[in-house]
Amino acid sequence: MKKQFFKTAIITLLVFIQLNVVAQNMEDAVVLSHNGKYEAAEKIFIRLISEDEKNTSLLVASGFNNAWVKNYTAAKNRFNRALQLEPANTDAAKGLAYTYLYKGAFSKAASAFEKLVQKYPASTEYRIALALAYMNLQKKNRAQAQ
Repeated sequence: MKKQFFKTAIITLLVFIQLNVVAQNMEDAVVLSHNGKYEAAEKIFIRLISEDEKNTSLLVASGFNNAWVKNYTAAKNRFNRALQLEPANTDAAKGLAYTYLYKGAFSKAASAFEKLVQKYPASTEYRIALALAYMNLQKKNRAQAQ
């Protein structure tokens, strides 16, 4: 009985330590990214994602990191993967929409931001981004309606 208890306690402790290590490494990568050290951040994200391919927080953070350096294909892939795993992930949907906008895929950006505006009608951020997409599509009236 005692042996099983200690075995369970050790396993629980190891899992807790591993979760803290992942959280700290993710935090380090986010700080690096926010400080403009995108390549160093991405190396950490890649390693962490290889260890936990279903962690949508890692995928989203890596997606934004890639978008900021105009690596839109990688960003799009990260956001899409996060949305496959968690379809209601607003951060992934937002990241994908902005990736389309920054890349110049204005029709896709408009479609993505329309969905976000429908879900969050009071969001000024999504309405402004949608208006930008419409302006780039030469849809001035639709942009003004936002």
